[in-house]
Amino acid sequence: MSDTDTSRLDGDAVAAEARAALAAFGIDPVSLELLGGLDSINFRVDAGERGCYVLGLHDLARHDPRAIALSLAWLDHLALDTDLVLPRPVRDLQGEHVSMVRFPPRRARPCTLVVWVEGEPPSGALQDRFLEEAGSVMARLHGSRFDPPPDFVRRRFDAVHASRCLSGIVSVYGDALDAQQSDALAHGTRAITALLDGLPRRASSFGMLHGDFHAGNYLIHGDAFRVIDFGRCGVGFHALDIAIALEVEAPQREAFLAGYARVRPLPPEFVEHEHLFTAMAHLDNLAFLATRPQERSFMLETLPRVAEAFARLPGPHGVRAP
Repeated sequence: MSDTDTSRLDGDAVAAEARAALAAFGIDPVSLELLGGLDSINFRVDAGERGCYVLGLHDLARHDPRAIALSLAWLDHLALDTDLVLPRPVRDLQGEHVSMVRFPPRRARPCTLVVWVEGEPPSGALQDRFLEEAGSVMARLHGSRFDPPPDFVRRRFDAVHASRCLSGIVSVYGDALDAQQSDALAHGTRAITALLDGLPRRASSFGMLHGDFHAGNYLIHGDAFRVIDFGRCGVGFHALDIAIALEVEAPQREAFLAGYARVRPLPPEFVEHEHLFTAMAHLDNLAFLATRPQERSFMLETLPRVAEAFARLPGPHGVRAP
């Protein structure tokens, strides 16, 4: 069983782990509520007068503590640089964002604590006004300049990442692809990597990305829009963040883009190469889902359509796949 398979957890044991982790942050909980999560065990923590938090117990096999620390350091920076309502990190008693807590007989887990963000997931399609606000929030994230210290491990949404995404997909689903589909995915990935390697990295349009900006991470609180879950953040072209958001909200793309442009100009890379950044968003998402056995039916249904779209992408020299 994976350390993060919440469907088969021993409730008493995992609650004891949660309380041990909270002790590292100096928190004595009034109550704990187990939340969902793919790669982590997450709890809503009611600490009485001290407020509410989200505790994350992360799987060391999937999460490098230094990469987790990057997302929390960025959130700390955003809390100081903007007035956005975000899941603000809490440091442990040693002053660290990530607390390594040992739970015998398992190895130590990276544990994190962030302030609970009030709101409800959207029910159904978002109204245009909320999509405009979503675009504005993303633009403010992109406009807040953050330079991570060199010792942080950064997820890089670059050409190497794109190639690894394809390798991950093929390693799991290669037998389900025919030769033409495999060639099309390889062709599209070459087009993406050529673009990412060839574009200049301007400070105005290259930097920290949320990396998972979609409706599953949106909250609505009254008339306010909020975004959570910065666990897949990293460094790359801002155009990719926009493409990820529009992959989910394509029917109302104009509202999102208008909200973004209200705060800062759309990245020229997105304006000129939207189709390739959209392809990169698909590739990144499919590589993530390829590691989830429960997504097999979706993957088998989706891969042929993506391969067909990748075949139509112009290659590095303007040539499409045969």
